Amino acid sequence: MKKSAVALAVMVLGVTSVHAAEIYNKDGNKLDLYGKVKAVHSWTGGTDADGTYARLGFRGETQINDQLTGYGQFESQFDASKAEGSQNGVNTRLAFAGLDYGHDVSFDYGRNYGIAYDVGAYTDTLSEFGGDSFEDTDRFLTTRTAGVATLRTKNLFGAVDGLNIGAQYQGKGDANSEDPTKPNLTKQHGNGYGFSLGYDNIADSGVSAIATYTNSSITAAQKKGNKDGKWDGENAEFWGAGLKYDANAIYVATMYGESHNLIQDADKAEHFEAMAAYVFDFGLRPNVGYVHARDNNNNDLTEYVALGTDYYFNKNIVADVGYKINLLDGKDDDNQVVAGLTYQF
Repeated sequence: MKKSAVALAVMVLGVTSVHAAEIYNKDGNKLDLYGKVKAVHSWTGGTDADGTYARLGFRGETQINDQLTGYGQFESQFDASKAEGSQNGVNTRLAFAGLDYGHDVSFDYGRNYGIAYDVGAYTDTLSEFGGDSFEDTDRFLTTRTAGVATLRTKNLFGAVDGLNIGAQYQGKGDANSEDPTKPNLTKQHGNGYGFSLGYDNIADSGVSAIATYTNSSITAAQKKGNKDGKWDGENAEFWGAGLKYDANAIYVATMYGESHNLIQDADKAEHFEAMAAYVFDFGLRPNVGYVHARDNNNNDLTEYVALGTDYYFNKNIVADVGYKINLLDGKDDDNQVVAGLTYQF
């Protein structure tokens, strides 16, 4: 029997989101608590910085009837890298609620992952770094974002195992700043929508494939721009496709995508990510990745190689180290080393 690298990591290494602590389970109501504390430090170009943080979340569900289940999830992150009173505070990563019918169809609304991340998630699995050729928090529908309504069906309504379809809609949000007179343009978005189509573990081979498309309106402020540039046209578009192999303790994944007006001052861009990892039975997980984004003027927006390894002492404590080799011209001194120790439950 093939062993999935992800499944093996769950059994041997203890992935936080899977090994949540069940704090209540009675009369069809269930509540799980999960979290982690990551003590982490980085070194870049002769400087170093603390990046320690804590993360806490819960997932709950309630059985309404034989087929219908209500659910919700909340996740927040707490900065611990600065003096008390000057920390960046609390960031709400996820907050959504929804309904699930027969474990085949679900609908939820709130702060959740944008549907373009269905592709990005394939390669965003490195010890450190990765997942940033097109993904950025609150950048349209590329990763975690606010006000999204998401409809998903698993196994094509129960008809085809592994065939999953998703659709998402996001309403306009153009503030995203503590000072409304100085809006963060990179976090704005107009009305947007997206779709994804994925096939997991095709023919029990360990191979999965995914494709997604998103389209979001550009806001008036984004069209006007600022000193860093502007967004041309009416819409920010992205399409991408990913492929992964996850079996026999091996995980290999790649994705390719193209965007239009997704990134500030980049009319069009190409995005490529690839990574590989191997999980040893004794808890070591070496991994390597490559990330590249280039605009239509042949300017490299980001390009680097990431080398890393995790070592899991048990399912709750893990040490990791990552080394980022910056391949952008003139950025050799931006190579970065990150080391961390994580307690998770």
